[in-house]
Amino acid sequence: MFLAFLLKWHDTTFIAATFAAMRLFMPSAAMLCTLLTVGPGVRAQEAAPLLIGSTTVDRASRAMAIEVVEEAYRRAHVPIRIKPYPTSRRLAMARDGSLDALTAAVPITEMARSGPVDDLIQLPLPIAHEEVVVFSTRSLTFTVQGYDSLMPYSVGYVLGIPTLSARLAKLHTDTAVNNELLLKKLAHGRTQVAVDFRSTQCLVKELNLQNVQMLAPPLEVFDLYHYLHKRHAKLAVRIEKILAEMRADGTISRIHDSVKARYDKRCT
Repeated sequence: MFLAFLLKWHDTTFIAATFAAMRLFMPSAAMLCTLLTVGPGVRAQEAAPLLIGSTTVDRASRAMAIEVVEEAYRRAHVPIRIKPYPTSRRLAMARDGSLDALTAAVPITEMARSGPVDDLIQLPLPIAHEEVVVFSTRSLTFTVQGYDSLMPYSVGYVLGIPTLSARLAKLHTDTAVNNELLLKKLAHGRTQVAVDFRSTQCLVKELNLQNVQMLAPPLEVFDLYHYLHKRHAKLAVRIEKILAEMRADGTISRIHDSVKARYDKRCT
């Protein structure tokens, strides 16, 4: 039996089969390199993309911010998931850390009007902008000259936008729960003017409110900024650098022009 074993040991077919079986239970060199070089933080990040909150209202500024943020994180090789939330809920979730970031929001000094901002990092480069405008019926036309020019009128606006609430606090106001109700109240004479954002002109067209018009010039133009929670401070430095590169190479301008063209075609 021992002699038979030795003969079998020298059989090349047996040796090849033995090593083939061993390879089935051994990791490849490529697999070993991957396990050694990819740290647990990277694997966790791939499994759980950053959750970034956007607004729910269909506005040009929302589209601008989403497209800029998507491109920035693509360049950073960081997976993200953008999900819409109502404005007040979105800000609350950003403050308590339920969100990793905000696509874009007003300057941090404005955000501080509605609550603490200590845990949020505002990146310095604006990535979108929004125009605050006045809507009226066609029977009422005047030149808009700041918020004081609205003093003689009853002013409608949508609840849950702290920036507008603060600016309209001294006026006679009538709130609405959403943009559609805001415009319908205006069209039916419940309010004399309505204050909202330029992209609301799209909704005027969709609702076929032929007696509603947008007045000029805008009340105000806001720059909007990307925010991250402070636990992502290191990532904030990377994204800030990428956004600066995107501004320098014209990417942000191209995104803005493309979005504006789409909305102008759709809403005018």
